[in-house]
Amino acid sequence: MCCVVPRITRIIEGLSRHDLVRKERHGLDARGSEAVLTDAGLRAMHAAQPAHLASVRRRVLDHIPADLLPGIAETLARLAGGGTDADR
Repeated sequence: MCCVVPRITRIIEGLSRHDLVRKERHGLDARGSEAVLTDAGLRAMHAAQPAHLASVRRRVLDHIPADLLPGIAETLARLAGGGTDADR
């Protein structure tokens, strides 16, 4: 598991203290909350993108043989697009 609930809660609380997200009650389930990116959070995310993408390239993409990249790109595009079972 990536993150357990108490850890996610602490992360969201920290981001909220820095005005990067705000917590809102879940629209369908009042027992839960959703973290909503603020304008400041969106600016911070955009500012971090170049360094993040460079890190992904260095740590992942640069280690994948060039001939495998088109197939991986197609698979990721299908996953991101929510392809149907027939597509798989």
